[in-house]
Amino acid sequence: MSDSSVSDSQDVPVLESVEQVSGSGGLESNAQALLYLLRIYTLNHRSARVDKLEFINFVKTYAGRYTLKYPQMELFVERTEGMVDTYLRMLMERGLCTLEKEGQEVRWIFFPQYFIEILHKAYKSMGAKPELPFPSEEDLKISIPDHLITELNIKTDFVSALAEIKTGKPQVLRVTFPDLVNSLLVTSDLVERKLMELAVLKLRVYLESKSNASYVAHRLHPALRGNERGLRDMISAVMTKPGRAVGTLLEPSDFSFRFWAHFANLVLQEHRDIPEKTAEEHSYCQAAYLLGFYNVHFRGRQQKQHEKSSFLKKFEIQFHKYPYAYTLKDLYSVRDNKGVPLIRQHTKDAFLEYLEAKTKSEGYESLPELVQLKTVHGKQYYIHKDLLIPLFVKMLYEQAKEIRDVYVEEWVKLLKENRRTLAMTEEQEFARDVDITLKNRAPFLYSLLNYNLLYLAKEQGKINYDMARTMDQVLDEKKGQLQPLPKILGLSRKEIFDDAKLRVPIWRRLTIFRGLFYFFQNLFRGIKKALQKSRERGGTRKSGAPRTEGVRTTELTAAFAPVEDNGATTPRAAEHVGSTTLRPITSQQLAAYRKAVTTLKEHFVGSDKTIAESLNELVEKWNPLYDPQARRDLVEDVNSMVRDYLRNIRRSFRIAPPDADRIRSLADKLAASKSFSRIKRKDYFTRYIEIYMIKLLGES
Repeated sequence: MSDSSVSDSQDVPVLESVEQVSGSGGLESNAQALLYLLRIYTLNHRSARVDKLEFINFVKTYAGRYTLKYPQMELFVERTEGMVDTYLRMLMERGLCTLEKEGQEVRWIFFPQYFIEILHKAYKSMGAKPELPFPSEEDLKISIPDHLITELNIKTDFVSALAEIKTGKPQVLRVTFPDLVNSLLVTSDLVERKLMELAVLKLRVYLESKSNASYVAHRLHPALRGNERGLRDMISAVMTKPGRAVGTLLEPSDFSFRFWAHFANLVLQEHRDIPEKTAEEHSYCQAAYLLGFYNVHFRGRQQKQHEKSSFLKKFEIQFHKYPYAYTLKDLYSVRDNKGVPLIRQHTKDAFLEYLEAKTKSEGYESLPELVQLKTVHGKQYYIHKDLLIPLFVKMLYEQAKEIRDVYVEEWVKLLKENRRTLAMTEEQEFARDVDITLKNRAPFLYSLLNYNLLYLAKEQGKINYDMARTMDQVLDEKKGQLQPLPKILGLSRKEIFDDAKLRVPIWRRLTIFRGLFYFFQNLFRGIKKALQKSRERGGTRKSGAPRTEGVRTTELTAAFAPVEDNGATTPRAAEHVGSTTLRPITSQQLAAYRKAVTTLKEHFVGSDKTIAESLNELVEKWNPLYDPQARRDLVEDVNSMVRDYLRNIRRSFRIAPPDADRIRSLADKLAASKSFSRIKRKDYFTRYIEIYMIKLLGES
């Protein structure tokens, strides 16, 4: 090889340096140096397949000229053949070249990157001279092996290929066109932008020749009537500001989309019937086809982005709606106003990307927009960080009241049975018991009791003054920990115990009275049994015999029947129900009453929820007030009215248990009261009253 040929090789205008060749990243420095020499040699010889021995001679002769760029070139001069053999194998292992044998010896080196370099050179030349044709194998006088070319049909493959093109090792693409229009070659890394820019330059050449600009304006005027100024601006942009014209393809408006569709179609119609097209006319048709499908591609991408943005906006709103905390299953079940699931097959990936992005935190000192919370039972919830504190405070108030009621009810029962637990007498044991109770009754609230989580939510979230005061009672910021759980819930062991004692009659609590109670209870049981036996004997008398014993037995039983130890009402009770005659409540009636209440609970609430859960859900739906205290006051007013209403009639239910129709009738009557005229969601309100009535009946 002559010196002149080497000098010429350094002037080859290519778009990539050897360091940018895909796949060369991480190459050992000697391998990079050899790759650089191989690139120069193949470009000078205008062939991807070169003789190995000739390449070795080239390296030995000229490697020293490139020591400024690669100092290790001196090693190639000193140990040429061994270095070339070693690093050619390394390049082959990386897929950057192949070695072909002739007999037992490697004779040829095939360097596929050569074709990429040639095409880059051609497209660089087109950028300087747009009138040059799009490159083809015939024009470039090269022959590319079929296995190195991916063929794309402009109509069936091009748009989908645009959506799937990935960065990485460039590939050679052959784009084919209908109507006998010549095909073109392009590399995959130039398709998305460079090829489109050159197509716009091609149509600029078309508009500048033979007064075609006026012709196009005239022909497109009917199709774009009413947008004459926009038409003139678009044609002017193509001719004088092609970069701006490309921008209208990348970010299309309704008008620019219509302009490019009609313009490309007009160019194709004009040249479709020409049997023998010139190279220039082939280029115009190629550009028109390309821009027509680029127009479709970027319009479709814009619409998908708009749909994606709208879809994700709906989810941002959803996280601010009741119930505020969602499992993944809940999110997949969210539906739009038409009842169609928001997450469908084509939006699933976008949703998962959104969820991943929103749950990423910038550091330990900040919360992500969506907080993932895993409960003690393993369920995972997603909550917006701004709603963590409001949701926590709301649940805290609700559960505190319910748990207090549970403890009072349980301790009343224990006191009646003359039993006491450690939780009733020791603060530490009470705190441990409260911890277990909250974990079982409200696992979600229990999982929220995390100091770091609540502290960051308080600092970064949007909370009002009342919420801030509540959080000050929950967080011990001096010690960096939560307050004791009974204090957080506002539960006092002593107050609960005192309240429970007040609900148990004194003669059931004091030892002396309990002894007398059990004495008389056993005494009256003995009398009752004796009278029962006497009545049974009296039943054998003749029909004309007096039956005074039976009368006395009934009267005595009604007057002195004791209260059972378990707190259930025994047959001593009697009601005034439409009559002044005392009617005893038997154990059978009591059992029927309890069974009726259980049936009502299953009918109105179901078996998968508790009454408390149903009431809490319904309050959120019918309560129209926003202020937390006002909301609680309204709920208490409703509850008080229902209690007062039932107080005078529920005793009669022991004798004649209510059914579902009776409960609905009573609830409808209460809901229609003028006192509740401000409540508009009457359906949820009526259902709330029905379930609250069942709660009261179950407690009586």
